[in-house]
Amino acid sequence: PPPGYGMPPGHAQPGYGQTPVWGGQPEGWRPGIPGPTGAWAAPSKPGVMPLRPVTLGEIFDAAFQAIRTNPRTMIGIPAIVVAVIILITLTPMAAAMASFSSRMTTAADPTTIELSAAFNELLTVTLLTSAIESLTMSVVTGMLVVAVSGAVLGQRLGPGQVWTRVRRRVPAMIGLALLTTLATTAAVLLPALTGVLVAVAGQPLVGVPVAILGLLGGSALALLLLTRWAMASPALLLESQGVLAALRRSWTLVHGSSWRVLGILLLTMIMISIGSSLLTVPFSIISAIIAPVGTTAGFTANLIGQLIDGVGRVLAGAIFYPFAAAVTTLLYVDLRMRHEGLDVELLRSTGEVA
Repeated sequence: PPPGYGMPPGHAQPGYGQTPVWGGQPEGWRPGIPGPTGAWAAPSKPGVMPLRPVTLGEIFDAAFQAIRTNPRTMIGIPAIVVAVIILITLTPMAAAMASFSSRMTTAADPTTIELSAAFNELLTVTLLTSAIESLTMSVVTGMLVVAVSGAVLGQRLGPGQVWTRVRRRVPAMIGLALLTTLATTAAVLLPALTGVLVAVAGQPLVGVPVAILGLLGGSALALLLLTRWAMASPALLLESQGVLAALRRSWTLVHGSSWRVLGILLLTMIMISIGSSLLTVPFSIISAIIAPVGTTAGFTANLIGQLIDGVGRVLAGAIFYPFAAAVTTLLYVDLRMRHEGLDVELLRSTGEVA
């Protein structure tokens, strides 16, 4: 892990909720830096954020600074990876779109089986494309986490340096992404399954309300899991945790700050959704004009349309993947400074506190 980001001393088993040992100071105590007259001044800011608990505005400001001060890594890595993913999936996606349009338009009266086959083919390619992008971007997010952790200490880590630090953790990052996706999906769907089974068994008046309530309850549970596990990726990379240990570590860190973490993450998501839409929607409209779904648009038209749509996705990914990763990493640092005195350790790693 980068200097200062390891577990605090006194943890026999890292991250399982033991009380950090920092000399018995009360929470909120922070060491100052000796000033010229011997007075104690506020802790310094060697990088993009002050080494003390920070506000929401300071987290967002530091996230933009992390991107602006190291664009080669923060923007270059996601832009290149998203572009490569689009180029790899471009041909199968265009072929599936052309096949779907052809089946919809060539048959005078397409049967349910024909429509289902066309839709299933398109859905399969779409899901495979999304899965490839999701797993690949989980690795990219890990690289950005390490880059931002360096930016907190004023380090500008290049793509090669970041990759050197995370390459051995790639299987763990993919495993973490798979596990959290499966767990949250199960949390949403399983509570509704009882109602669905009751409805299928011939009791729709009972089954449908039960399914709706189960879906609402499952969604709330999934939101709780996503909030409490939000710091798992930084914990996995910056503390060298395993997948399950990282999830437990994140649960411990977020405990007591769940509403604050949820609010910051939701606000970040809203900002990203609005910003991404402003970038991608114009390209999507042009793509839809070139190759409308359900028309006679062939493979070439769909290929061009997917390529144009991909340009918007690359632009959005280059800006908003780094911002999301930076906010998560800075929130992780803030939580550790609030609860474990990480700022002390970071100041020691910069040589400002003995």
